[in-house]
Amino acid sequence: FYRGGDRDNAVKWLFRSGTSAFSTSSYQEALNAFQRALSLVPESYRELPQLHFGAGEALEKLARYDEAREQTELAMAEAKAFNDPETEARALLLLTWIALLKGKRDQARELACEAYKLSEESGNRAILARATMRMADFDEERTYDKQLSYLHRSYKIYNEIKDTNGIAITRLNMGNTAMNFEQYDDAGRYYRESLKAYESLGNQWGIANCLGNLGNVSFALKDYSGSRELHEKSLALSISIGDGEGEVICNLNLGRDASKLTDTQKSLKYYSKALTKAASLGLVPLAL
Repeated sequence: FYRGGDRDNAVKWLFRSGTSAFSTSSYQEALNAFQRALSLVPESYRELPQLHFGAGEALEKLARYDEAREQTELAMAEAKAFNDPETEARALLLLTWIALLKGKRDQARELACEAYKLSEESGNRAILARATMRMADFDEERTYDKQLSYLHRSYKIYNEIKDTNGIAITRLNMGNTAMNFEQYDDAGRYYRESLKAYESLGNQWGIANCLGNLGNVSFALKDYSGSRELHEKSLALSISIGDGEGEVICNLNLGRDASKLTDTQKSLKYYSKALTKAASLGLVPLAL
């Protein structure tokens, strides 16, 4: 289409290509497709906000956070101009996550509240489910049941609209919540359900996350060899897809595994890698 001078169709198929690549965690390939599409479209192009958002999502997964924020802010501004509350809400949710990664919790709370309000106005149930899930991070009532109540609401929506990716991320976050409250049986069950969903989608990021978190369950149950094996698999996958945040977390986990297995030198090596990578990416909470 591009060679034939049909830019509209070229952009349409580049957008589909980028979306498909992102869904299987081929983040650099997704970014290339979105950037190429952006180089072809005029400023009046209706889908311009979605293209900038796609580029922002891919950049966030590649741990290029400043560039991700820039693209996402462009998406948000353009979504307002085009009266596209769905993309605006999605952009706000991504900016919320970037702020959390950078340790800017107050800013993240403001963005999340704005995203939730917009998601209600948009009428898009999938975005409302995602915004509801994010609001759990900011509820002052930090009880297990209260935290899970947000996630159950999200899960119900995703299940009703048959959104497998939404189901997977909700179960993953349920597992994380269970881990925070030391409910290890619940956590293992949620992570296994999430892993099954991500495997059905071919989503390597989700698979890596679930393997790493199942490793944390093994660690909590004092199966340190099992924990190390799962964290090694998660690290290999994270590196293969360019997930810098995942790489930091896996090295932290492997440092903890090695310490429990009384391999002090290897533990220090993993922690050093984690610190260096976290500092280079500006991931302040993980660096600390």
